[in-house]
Amino acid sequence: MMEFCYNIDKIIRGIKGVTMAELVYTYIEKMDTGIKNSEISFSEEHKFRMKERTLFYVENKNKRFFGEKISNLSLLVGKNGIGKSSILDLISFSNKNINLRRGRNSYFNIFHIKDNLFLIDGSPSLIDKIENLSTEKGLFVSVGNNKFVTPSNSQISIELQISLIRSSPIVDWFNRDSYRTFNSHSSPIIRNVKQVESAENVFRFIVEAKNSNVTKQKIFLKVNQKQLYSSNSPAILDELYGNDRIMDVEDVLPEQLKRRLRLKVEENSISFNSRIVQNYYFRKHKIHFFIVQVLEKYLLNLIEFLEKNGEPRKRIFSIIKESNRGDFNRLREVDLFYLREDYISEQFLKDKIAFLENIVNDLRDWGERIKYFEGKSSRDTPFINRDALKALISNFKNSEEYGYFQGNAYKIEVSSSSLSNKDINFNFIELLMVEFSDLFSVQFENLSDGEIVYFNTFSSIFMEIRKASKDGRDCVLVLDEPDLNLHPEWCRRFIDDCITLVNNYSAVNVQFIIATHSPYMISDVPKENVFSLEEKEKMIVIKRAEKTFAANIIDILSDTFFLDYSIGEFARKKLLKRDKEDYQYIDDPVLKTLIERSVEDSD
Repeated sequence: MMEFCYNIDKIIRGIKGVTMAELVYTYIEKMDTGIKNSEISFSEEHKFRMKERTLFYVENKNKRFFGEKISNLSLLVGKNGIGKSSILDLISFSNKNINLRRGRNSYFNIFHIKDNLFLIDGSPSLIDKIENLSTEKGLFVSVGNNKFVTPSNSQISIELQISLIRSSPIVDWFNRDSYRTFNSHSSPIIRNVKQVESAENVFRFIVEAKNSNVTKQKIFLKVNQKQLYSSNSPAILDELYGNDRIMDVEDVLPEQLKRRLRLKVEENSISFNSRIVQNYYFRKHKIHFFIVQVLEKYLLNLIEFLEKNGEPRKRIFSIIKESNRGDFNRLREVDLFYLREDYISEQFLKDKIAFLENIVNDLRDWGERIKYFEGKSSRDTPFINRDALKALISNFKNSEEYGYFQGNAYKIEVSSSSLSNKDINFNFIELLMVEFSDLFSVQFENLSDGEIVYFNTFSSIFMEIRKASKDGRDCVLVLDEPDLNLHPEWCRRFIDDCITLVNNYSAVNVQFIIATHSPYMISDVPKENVFSLEEKEKMIVIKRAEKTFAANIIDILSDTFFLDYSIGEFARKKLLKRDKEDYQYIDDPVLKTLIERSVEDSD
């Protein structure tokens, strides 16, 4: 644990061993969901209680039930629509971001910051009613005997990170606007909300988190080139490579290619730059041909950009031809007959790649137009990063080490066991997904809905604890129904997977607060840490669960989830009809015997 330089006069007691920042208490006076005068204690070490207008506090020893790096782990359970997600919002957002209009929500959260220093955040009108509390910017110090005073020095050298991670069956890892941050310079609480993780981070989790059971199977990234050729593209390429058309189609082209072109040939001629023609000649050299297409699209967009900025196409081509005349002539003199030889086709493509790279560099270095690119990123202008393009092409040239072609798509296996050089691959994947996202369509393959939810959730956990560790902040991870779409076995392992991930990769304390419908997750948590939401007389009541840790799943379902029956409703109604022919289908031998005896006794 890193040392902090913060001190608060003589009011602050000496450090009593390792301390941690965490959410310790939530009090809800009222919520529009129906919750009133309810409290949740999230900490074993710091126990608060609200009674009338007085705040009470007791300090205990932390058992560290879940390990040295996990300050606490709490579960919220209850039926759909009962208010679990709303409570998570109260925990995760500051009072400025919660809808407090018309007094519909009145609440406060208490965070332990360090030693006996706390932060209270919530509804100002409610906080002002607490008679034994004095605060400045929400900060207060416990001085014993349930007295809480304003610290003489509110300078904070430790911050707490709260990250809300929502689960969804539909995720778009390639949408880069999925991360929101709510920060205040006056508060030590850093708040983040993640609906969807980024594709780069999912990739990093798959590769780095080798302890994950799910990542043992093969996962692929499928890379397709986007169709960026405009209506002017064929004319531009013909001008670059030559306008000559293949006139003697019947005499020159192979029979197989002529059959494929039969409906395409106009006036018994075809351009050599036709995709069909080139696909035939270069099908055995897909890597090089793939690179040629990338560079063509890059160049076409660069030319289009210059034209939009007022440069005539004739002048653009004069610049290109002036320094590449020899290459022009060599590429135009190609003999189709000799291109049937594999080694000649491969060399031709290599020459074409070098030719296109030179043209791109010429246009970017064009002195009169260089001002277009100064201080601009790839988001502002198309494809202008010289180093990024060089790295992209270099990676494609060496891509056979970790990828292969399937049809016209390039596939990269991203299972952790398959990647020997992570640095190169990270760079390559980020280039595809970020710098050249306009050129490529990238998607994960071989993932089910459950796997997508799993990777989205755990990659978010992974990146959040890494970020917190880098910044030296303790971290509260708030998970909203992470069991969504997960197989029961994955639910059974979920808590253990969270603990393992924290133990392996976190350098700070981590606290989990999880809303769930999974009885398997409840069986991993002591009852003191499980809060059940139940509707009674049009009110929502929060109470502690009775049967949780290592309890029978049926008992958990009946106690915590308020199930009326342990079998399906259709089966229950079927059995109530007392049709003896249906008894043969009962697979529980005890239940079958009891029902049969009951029927016999009634007869």
